Amino acid sequence: EKAQIAPTLTIDDFLFICIQSLTDDIVVKEITELSIKKGNGNETFYKVVQDGFPDFNTYVQSQDSETLLLSTRLRPLLFGDDNNVIIQGSVTLGATDYNHYLTRFTPEVNDEVTSFDFEMEVMVKASSAADFV
Repeated sequence: EKAQIAPTLTIDDFLFICIQSLTDDIVVKEITELSIKKGNGNETFYKVVQDGFPDFNTYVQSQDSETLLLSTRLRPLLFGDDNNVIIQGSVTLGATDYNHYLTRFTPEVNDEVTSFDFEMEVMVKASSAADFV
């Protein structure tokens, strides 16, 4: 499904990411990786979620459900200019716990090891406050 264009993110905003399964009896088991990068000459890159563990600034809600929600605050150094931020991640999909028989008919989610990679760009508004951090 085509994502809607989000408004420009400012240094004071939280970033919310919603990942939803659109298939009956298939859920988002967990978010395994999430990185944020910005290529503005001197590449800025950091991991928000690594090996399934969010950093201190990130909250993940409703893993093992139809819809997973992640919220985080982008590091101020990403607001030094108006270049877009690139978000890349990976989630694990699987059958609902109460529907194990489904894995026989949907082998691509068997053993809860199927991952789905995603990428998106987020527009940011430059802030002079980024210079003080």
